[in-house]
Amino acid sequence: MLYVSRVLNMHSLAQKAAFAAAVLVLSACGGQPTEDVANQPSLQLSLSPASSSVVLSGNITFAGVNGTEPYTFGLVSGAGTIDAASGVYNAPGTAGNAVIGVQDSTGKTATTNVTIVGPVNISPATVNVLASGTHTFTGSGGQTPYLFSVISGGGSVVSTTGVYTAPVGAGTSTVRITDALGQTADATVTVLPPLTISPATLAIAVNDTQTFTAAGGTGSGYSFSIVSGAGTIDSSSGLYTAPAATSTVIVRVTDSGSNSVNATVSVIGPLYIDPTTWEMAANNTKAFTGVGGQPPYTYSVQAGGGSIKSSTGT
Repeated sequence: MLYVSRVLNMHSLAQKAAFAAAVLVLSACGGQPTEDVANQPSLQLSLSPASSSVVLSGNITFAGVNGTEPYTFGLVSGAGTIDAASGVYNAPGTAGNAVIGVQDSTGKTATTNVTIVGPVNISPATVNVLASGTHTFTGSGGQTPYLFSVISGGGSVVSTTGVYTAPVGAGTSTVRITDALGQTADATVTVLPPLTISPATLAIAVNDTQTFTAAGGTGSGYSFSIVSGAGTIDSSSGLYTAPAATSTVIVRVTDSGSNSVNATVSVIGPLYIDPTTWEMAANNTKAFTGVGGQPPYTYSVQAGGGSIKSSTGT
């Protein structure tokens, strides 16, 4: 055959390699090798686009450039189909790679690579976020770069990083990722009301008790604990017992979604009045003072005669 004799007469290994590649493309395009092909190891013909990506089961149209019409297109390797006359390539339903070939009317050939891209994904697909809280979404698959957006509900998201900030009120939002090929995937965000602990601040006497309560967050699975300081607390009921010495204590509640909020407790010493006993003449005055406890103090006469200023103790 003609192309066999031409290969045997070639003196350059590069010429032989170029000719072998051309024969492969010609075979895919339904053509036959000629002496012109063998004599052109550096082909000028090219395909447009030079390289491309396409979604699963999508299509892309190729065109010959710098050749002589008509062009004939073929699938050199990989999956999918291509129309020999129009250059329309139909991608398969699975990700992978393909090589497209073209032959012009003079027998010149060229190839280009196609990447068949799988669907884009967003993670997590569902998430709970506290009001005014943040969460970072990530993308996978598809074709980078990714862009993030909020398509419904409240909140905002940084388009390039996927950092979502929830609104101040509870509700539902949808965050979308879009890849470079226009593929999209959505995530559902449930915006929870803020988690609160009550009381948020507390002054309590040594050895006294106080029950803390929680609201908001996921609304369930509240667990109470002491982050720092002394005393004890029942993890389920929130009943706190102060220590026998003064101190500052941090009490925390955590909901079933691992959201948490703290309360500050000041454990104070016992309250005294000074002096505890006093003898005085009729119509005379005396100033009493409070010691310990938690200011401000309020003074009152509990039994007997006389009067006292509630704010000063006189």
